[in-house]
Amino acid sequence: MRNFNLALLACAACLTISPTVHGQAAQPVPPVNPGNLPRKIVSIDPAARARDMQVRSPEVKADGTVTFRYLNPTAKSAAVALEGVADPMPMTRDENGMWTLTTASLTPEYYGYRFVVDGERPMDPRNPSVRQNLQNPSNIA
Repeated sequence: MRNFNLALLACAACLTISPTVHGQAAQPVPPVNPGNLPRKIVSIDPAARARDMQVRSPEVKADGTVTFRYLNPTAKSAAVALEGVADPMPMTRDENGMWTLTTASLTPEYYGYRFVVDGERPMDPRNPSVRQNLQNPSNIA
């Protein structure tokens, strides 16, 4: 029994010291490099870029209403799924492809929301405030 324990201990030591895994040298895990993260594609057209930079979403007004904006000229439908509201609220599209929704006056609070665009649920690209949730992340208004 003592020889078995020594052999087991020696085998465990080999596994923890060995630099190979399945006959291959262990590869170091590269550090996270922010330079490798995907970058947002922006238009080089000056007029489109100026319009893109003017998009404010969400815009919370003094009367308690909130205006949500989403720029997507190719979308067929868009809505806002607002926390505490049963169904997504449809947005209206202007001639430039800007989708807009202004809510009724809301009680001051942090509200999670997501856009619903052609059945997909993208985050608000203009709002860096995000509610951390592994299953259903959302922006905060």
